Amino acid sequence: AHFFGIPNDLENNETLVNLCAKWLNTTQEKFPTFFNLIANLEGLVSSKQLDYPLGFPINLVNLPESYTNLHAVIMNLSRNRSDSAVCLVCGAIVNCSGDGSCWMHATFCSPNSGLFFILQECAVLLIRGKRAAYFPSFYVDAYGERQKKSKGKPLYLEPHRYKLLLDMHVRHEISTEVVNIRKNGRDVIRVAYY
Repeated sequence: AHFFGIPNDLENNETLVNLCAKWLNTTQEKFPTFFNLIANLEGLVSSKQLDYPLGFPINLVNLPESYTNLHAVIMNLSRNRSDSAVCLVCGAIVNCSGDGSCWMHATFCSPNSGLFFILQECAVLLIRGKRAAYFPSFYVDAYGERQKKSKGKPLYLEPHRYKLLLDMHVRHEISTEVVNIRKNGRDVIRVAYY
């Protein structure tokens, strides 16, 4: 209570305690399903059986198995063919030529963080506010190696790497990852560039 600036002696205030108890009982009577759900969720979370939030599935966009197929689809759909990125949250095609379009899109699509696949770089772009960092691609060659700016080798979607991005997104770890990459990396992207 002290953290919120609430006096410590409120728990001794019998009127306030009775009022809170009455409110909680009334709410519990009106919404028993909700309180049962909360109790069940608390049990699942505490026993580590729950990985993702319940209620609705959280997924990233479905991408083609082949990088070549993705490239063909994006080239057909995008207006600015040379500098296109795919928002992995909603599937929108965004210009990534350095005018800040990606972070502006991310503020509306998934506040505080963004996930994009930069087509020509064959790299993932993680965004936290106006700051960004490159993340290894989930498109890899036949040997499981990622290729920067695909050098003519066929690249295929690696589901495990894509799930790693999904897990980071679901757990709200994109911002932390951007900070860590920018702190430890050599490739620092100018603020608000993407």
